[in-house]
Amino acid sequence: LWVTELTSCPRRRQYRILGGFEELPDHYLQVLGKSGHSYIQKMLQGEQPELDFSAFPEAADELRLELEPSLANFKAWLESTKIDLSDAQCEVLLEMPLEAGYILRGRIDLLTPTHIVDFKFGKKQNKREYRVQLAAYLRLVEAAGLGSRTPINVFLGGLRPVEFNPFENPRTSLQGALKLLDDLIHEQMRYTQRILEGGSAPCKIGIECAFCRYRHICRGV
Repeated sequence: LWVTELTSCPRRRQYRILGGFEELPDHYLQVLGKSGHSYIQKMLQGEQPELDFSAFPEAADELRLELEPSLANFKAWLESTKIDLSDAQCEVLLEMPLEAGYILRGRIDLLTPTHIVDFKFGKKQNKREYRVQLAAYLRLVEAAGLGSRTPINVFLGGLRPVEFNPFENPRTSLQGALKLLDDLIHEQMRYTQRILEGGSAPCKIGIECAFCRYRHICRGV
């Protein structure tokens, strides 16, 4: 179970598990996010970053124009953050065994001795899926014996970069996010078992349908 799939549509997971279905290419916004994260990763690793729009070459100019302000914000964040980045690691893949043979997997954008950092290319939002991701990353880090960290989102889509810890708000506590995480894990386990037994997972109709690789075959029922 991938952390980023926990809040996504179970039907998409069904198509992926069963296989044999043609997948559509990434949506414009998905190409934007992947290109931006790749640029950030290379920059953090001390490499010469280049934007790669080969997955959507016809929109390369538009993608570049849209990404440039966020990447400028990222560079400003590097210069202004008080987080010690000297021993930071980027794109850290961690795994944690779950019951019934399942494994929870997550790839952390940036892991420092004190913080778990998840970069977002939009403006500051306290969204449920963002809180679930941070809670899952915190649990993965602790399960790996790496100690405790402060989980934060860094939003790059506004006028300036914003570091934000949603769990500092009593209405969106870490305890609440961890409980939701457990509920979502068990829900995905139930849906997966249903799929493997020949059944069908429910379809969550929403804005993400526009980005789904299986939108051409899904009827939403």
